[in-house]
Amino acid sequence: MSKDGENKTKLEVQKAIIEKDERCKLIENTQGKSEDWQVFQYVEFDGVRLDYACCRKCKIVLGYNLKNGTASLTRHKCASAVPPGQPTLRFGPKSIPKNVLDDIAKKQLAFVAKDLQPLGVTEGEPK
Repeated sequence: MSKDGENKTKLEVQKAIIEKDERCKLIENTQGKSEDWQVFQYVEFDGVRLDYACCRKCKIVLGYNLKNGTASLTRHKCASAVPPGQPTLRFGPKSIPKNVLDDIAKKQLAFVAKDLQPLGVTEGEPK
């Protein structure tokens, strides 16, 4: 049995689960007393059980070991558990409409031309 999996970081395990890596398996905990095990599964990598558990609903990987118990699993607020009708915030890149980008470009050009500024004055981060 390979010990390679024992050195996997949480990020590496998360990636393996998302990419459905055949070496990474989610295992039922049939002996767990906590209700958390109805939602979580153990993580095995190359046949070695890791100190991680994976949420069945949202596939988030959390640290877990027998010594520390299921506290981190109990605290997990699953993103898939949002009640129906509750507004959610979505963060991420948004596309800017072409007409807005064109308007910004025209205003930048007018600024540069009117004040006789170099073209590079509109590039970079604000100071």
